[in-house]
Amino acid sequence: MLSGLGFATFATADGGGHGQPAPRPASRSPRPPVVTPPTAAPRKLSELEGVGVVRAIDPAAGRITISYEPIEHLNWPSGTMPFRVGKTALLDGMAVGVKVRFRLESQEITALRPF
Repeated sequence: MLSGLGFATFATADGGGHGQPAPRPASRSPRPPVVTPPTAAPRKLSELEGVGVVRAIDPAAGRITISYEPIEHLNWPSGTMPFRVGKTALLDGMAVGVKVRFRLESQEITALRPF
């Protein structure tokens, strides 16, 4: 005796009630292509330059301490750090307080000139 229970009949989208789902509607327009912004060409380590002020010079150790501005390509914020120099001749003519432009390669200064 099932007379007291209500049975629902579910119609499907195909109208025949055969349990087949309706096909998905076709997309109105194709998705636009994904456009990625151009990125800057990676810089060679020998092209990484910084700007700073000389704070100390130690020719015997082949080091110079520079308070440098942020170096974006290395993700370095501004700071002060002693750097090795590739050649002690780079220190010739340098003095504390001079603003300089320097080129880094593996955290070693390979070029140094007053700015």
